[in-house]
Amino acid sequence: MAKDIPTPSAWKIVSCSNGGKTVDAVNDKGFVAIRDGQIGGNTGCNAFGGEWTGSSSKMKVGGVMATKMFCADANEQEVMVLDLFNGTVTAKVSGQELTLSGGGTTLLLQRDDAMLK
Repeated sequence: MAKDIPTPSAWKIVSCSNGGKTVDAVNDKGFVAIRDGQIGGNTGCNAFGGEWTGSSSKMKVGGVMATKMFCADANEQEVMVLDLFNGTVTAKVSGQELTLSGGGTTLLLQRDDAMLK
């Protein structure tokens, strides 16, 4: 039985992977905040936010809105984060770690509720 994600909670990006390629977090800005029915955070460059339905272990996300700055160092990570939050996202909580997967992308995150603003 998958444990539901505690809400509200915030999770710092540790790494992103897609197509067999893993990218370690490019900086300490990237995080995902999960609240009841809302998801948001920072891709490492841009802020993003949107809504989800379903359960927190299997969220349906209709895509997220994001600011549009360009950061060369964070571009690859940003593309993976934004691609993930468009469709069904499965979540697995293990202690202080959260794994989010969907659309071929996987994010590994570490809990850090200090990022809840």
